Amino acid sequence: PSRPGRPASPGLRVRVYEGQWTRLPDFEALVPLRTAVTPGLDLAARPGEDDFGLVFEGFVNVPADDIYTFTTTSDDGTRLFIDGQLVVDNDGQHAPQAASGEIALARGWHALRLEFFEARGGEALSVEWQRPGRPREPIQEGRLRH
Repeated sequence: PSRPGRPASPGLRVRVYEGQWTRLPDFEALVPLRTAVTPGLDLAARPGEDDFGLVFEGFVNVPADDIYTFTTTSDDGTRLFIDGQLVVDNDGQHAPQAASGEIALARGWHALRLEFFEARGGEALSVEWQRPGRPREPIQEGRLRH
């Protein structure tokens, strides 16, 4: 089921961390370098090129009752949670790599949490979704609120 009401503000909260990891850490046990609001799921809030983590939290507006496939493409690791349920696990240190997962969602607002870390080398982060019979596409910024 969806969350009643409409979240107050556009964008997502993002917590920014610095550290060296080979797998996603327990971000709840760490102190963020800073917090911010970002319009979308991207790397704009990163503190540098390497050795950082980002945790995005807010809500996504689902347009219709359906089964949604979410895909994260990342360098390095990501985990995507919808309504507290792990949907995509793309953890570990790796070159750009895609991983997907499915979840049935009702029309309306759903809690979204994306965890990401970057070790060394290149960095990449994108999140897309798809409904049956439709093309995969990025989640539009207008569908994200906190």
